[in-house]
Amino acid sequence: MYPKARLDALTDGIFAVAMTLLVLELRVPEQASGDNASLWQELKDLSPKFFPYVLSFLVLGQSWLAKVRVRMASEHVTRTYAVAWLANLFFITCVPFSTMLVGRYGDVPVAICVYAGNMGMNGVTALIMLLSMREAHREGEPERLAGVLVLIISSALAALVAFSVPQYALWVLLLNAAPVFSRTARVVRQSRRPDSVE
Repeated sequence: MYPKARLDALTDGIFAVAMTLLVLELRVPEQASGDNASLWQELKDLSPKFFPYVLSFLVLGQSWLAKVRVRMASEHVTRTYAVAWLANLFFITCVPFSTMLVGRYGDVPVAICVYAGNMGMNGVTALIMLLSMREAHREGEPERLAGVLVLIISSALAALVAFSVPQYALWVLLLNAAPVFSRTARVVRQSRRPDSVE
């Protein structure tokens, strides 16, 4: 058995570093001549790098929130769960690299497949974690399962689309925003109910 608190501490550190490293590829333009039009053009030229950054931040944020919501009856986890957690963290640490790769080569199918594969393996290892939880509270489990399945499916679809229409492949990964919007809509609906006001 492994103490969950130690895994939580490691997870927070890895997510903080990975999410911070994502932005390093978005460098301040140095080629602009100092006028508005030139700087605006340089900023527009950053958009192919900015889109993968936003996608990666979204996926990492969702993944971190899912881990934060896991409540366990025990303060310890099984070896299977700990190994799946570490495998998941490995793929989290690879996200900055795959994001930079697809930011530079967003129209190259291999770069898109590396990125989608990284995201998909994040989902697969998260699924293994979810399935190996024995003593977790079941509250929110269907929502976590849906989020993981959306990540796996959207990653596979993005890899397939990359070979036919690479410029649209990353847009498929926006499906990962669906759980966020679904959760937000549910919270809004609940707040509008008359019995929710005390």
